[in-house]
Amino acid sequence: MIPKQQKWDQYYQQPVADNVQPCKLLQNMAKCLPKGGKALDLACGLGGNARFLAGQGFDVAAVDFSIIALEKLQAYAKQKQLTINTIHSSAEDYLPKPAYFDVIVISYFLDRSCIEPLLASLAPGGMLYYQTFYAEKSSQIGSNNPDYVLKVNELLEYLDNTFTVRFYQQTAPCEPDDSVAASCMMLVAEKNA
Repeated sequence: MIPKQQKWDQYYQQPVADNVQPCKLLQNMAKCLPKGGKALDLACGLGGNARFLAGQGFDVAAVDFSIIALEKLQAYAKQKQLTINTIHSSAEDYLPKPAYFDVIVISYFLDRSCIEPLLASLAPGGMLYYQTFYAEKSSQIGSNNPDYVLKVNELLEYLDNTFTVRFYQQTAPCEPDDSVAASCMMLVAEKNA
């Protein structure tokens, strides 16, 4: 077993509350979701985003490195009769088909090598929801490793004229709010038809 996988499997073996929630961005911007289709929850963990999307009628692919997390998500999906296909893979090794997904959600994960292939895997009219930490965060929550945090406005640089930004927020580092939301960048973008 790879040390990184072992770390996450150990994390998810611990008792976890049953009220796994989708990221705030997906909750707050659900009105931008298309009417069903195929969705991807990348680095899904226990699948808060996948659960939410499946509950909205999407066929969901939930990708994660932790077998333990995926087993728990699959058990939940079976119990609730939700369409969630769990895929055991690192994000770097997961290769989605071009123009395949109608929705992609990524929360609190960053691997720059994955961004362009993921953008290419959105179908025309597809929606990208991306919420993660960035370098000038205002709290101590999240990584300080520059490999795992975005630079200011960095994600916008990946979007070309084939995308329309529907929502973008990057909390200024001087704000006193110490919440997770104050420590991250949030983006919703639509791939133009």
